[in-house]
Amino acid sequence: MKTALAIRHLHFEDLGTLEPLLRERGYAVRYIDAVVDDLATLDAQSPDLLVVLGGPIGAFDDDAHPFLADELALVRRRLASGGPVLGICLGAQLIARALGARVYAMGVKEIGFGPLMLSDDGERHALSALGEVPVLHWHGDQFDIPPGAARLASTAVCANQAFALGTRVLGIQCHLEADPVRLERWLVGHASELAQAGIDPRTLRAQAREHGERLTTAARAVFSAWLDGIETAPGRADRKPAAIPLPIDVISVQSQVVYGSVGNNVAMPALQALGLLVAAVPTVAFGNTPHYPTVHGGALPIDWFEGYLSDLIDRDALRQTQAVLVGYLGGPAQAASLARWLGELQPTHPAMRVIVDPVIGDHDHGIYVDPAMIDAYRRHLLPLAHGLTPNGFELECLTGLPGNDAEAVVAAARSLLTGRTEWVVVTSAAPEAWAPGEMRVAVVERERVQWLRHPHIDIAPKGTGDLFSATLTGHLLCGAPVAEAAARACEQVVLALRRTYHAQCAELLLPPAIHAGRME
Repeated sequence: MKTALAIRHLHFEDLGTLEPLLRERGYAVRYIDAVVDDLATLDAQSPDLLVVLGGPIGAFDDDAHPFLADELALVRRRLASGGPVLGICLGAQLIARALGARVYAMGVKEIGFGPLMLSDDGERHALSALGEVPVLHWHGDQFDIPPGAARLASTAVCANQAFALGTRVLGIQCHLEADPVRLERWLVGHASELAQAGIDPRTLRAQAREHGERLTTAARAVFSAWLDGIETAPGRADRKPAAIPLPIDVISVQSQVVYGSVGNNVAMPALQALGLLVAAVPTVAFGNTPHYPTVHGGALPIDWFEGYLSDLIDRDALRQTQAVLVGYLGGPAQAASLARWLGELQPTHPAMRVIVDPVIGDHDHGIYVDPAMIDAYRRHLLPLAHGLTPNGFELECLTGLPGNDAEAVVAAARSLLTGRTEWVVVTSAAPEAWAPGEMRVAVVERERVQWLRHPHIDIAPKGTGDLFSATLTGHLLCGAPVAEAAARACEQVVLALRRTYHAQCAELLLPPAIHAGRME
């Protein structure tokens, strides 16, 4: 017997009219309650169909609802398996996010019955069976169309109502599955939301009576046509679905060491602890950082480095990549090669963010890279960056401006806010303004400046900047505003420094949550 697994967030937001259709077609239906069941260990590959249902939370609310990180990871595992997956409302948003698209608040609620406007792709899709039948809308967030997917429908309020990625992935923002006969449960369960939006439940009740029967019939036709497309043709039951590429969220381009906690040794676990899949591109390979008496290794040959980047394209590994994080580079030639690669990608991956940690040096040690890297950053990578994370010393090197006090730091950072660059987060900023026992971080955007304070821990292991940039990047991709992401990054760095200080360790010790693979 075929199996359909439904991930449910509210008991009454179930499969609705889709459930009897699935049972008629020979599916055994099983529900998993996302808020209480263990999604981390759930088998995402075995079910013949996975349906991720709706719910009254945002797909980006990981901090308020930690189970979403496990649910997002489950959706990614399913997508990687190539098995059919249907997302409805919140479920569609989670699929979009798993595929690298942005999910965000619309600023207005769309609640009530109304028709969809189908795109050309929608007219050729199973969704065309809807015609002009009004469907139930009930949401305040929306998704961007994921890379490689087709936009199927829109409304006047929400430009992206449905998308398809091939024949096996379907995301629908509206509720085709809602059973009009049982709408009363929605009206009671979401009474507070309706009151806040100024929507009279009697209006929805009347709309359900007017359109419900037609919607039930049309929705059955839509789901039947889609199921026809995903179910294995006769005589081919033993044929496995084609494998899809590993869905990489972040490309981390920085150093690699055998011993120590710097570069990708730090960035990989920090990003993975936030549920992100990471590809590490090494720029240098050292036995340890060069401040030790002995060190072996060096910069990767430029043809190797360029080959690593090219291989990611050849493997079609960037279809859902959300960000490229750039750290320590092996020299100006690498900076130029990386910039060419990024420039070639941006027309086809416009939503992909480039976050650059311009590793140059610090106030304690001065410049510890090839001095030509300063010009290489200016010429090649700063024009491509959406965000920058220099320390105070590196800010001065890049801009040629002083940065001892708060006003000077802001002026220098704002001089970098040109072109694509939306924000500059300066660590160890304005040392003359520090109170005893504290350090400051400046979050500088075009329209506002925020200052963060964190304790000064009397230890200076290598890798704190790498941990900060990776953690900030991860929280940005999980939906946090840049100031909040920077505050979270500060917290993790302080936790790491305290752990390292108490252990009197020569290398940075990551916080336990990162070691456990789950950042709080």
